[in-house]
Amino acid sequence: MNKKEIAMRIKQLREDRHLHQKELAAVLGISQSAYSDLENGHTAFTAVALDKLAEFYGKSLDELL
Repeated sequence: MNKKEIAMRIKQLREDRHLHQKELAAVLGISQSAYSDLENGHTAFTAVALDKLAEFYGKSLDELL
């Protein structure tokens, strides 16, 4: 899975739960604009960020990806 596919999956999870980028940015401890870059595939998610998101969504990394 490439960074664009991961970004699309993460975005879909957020939208399915009616969350805003700002809320997920807070979970990751980054700005909303930095989160937007991640979600739009301009920047790759780090392993730490993916781990935090998996925990936030109550999913394993395999399920998240």
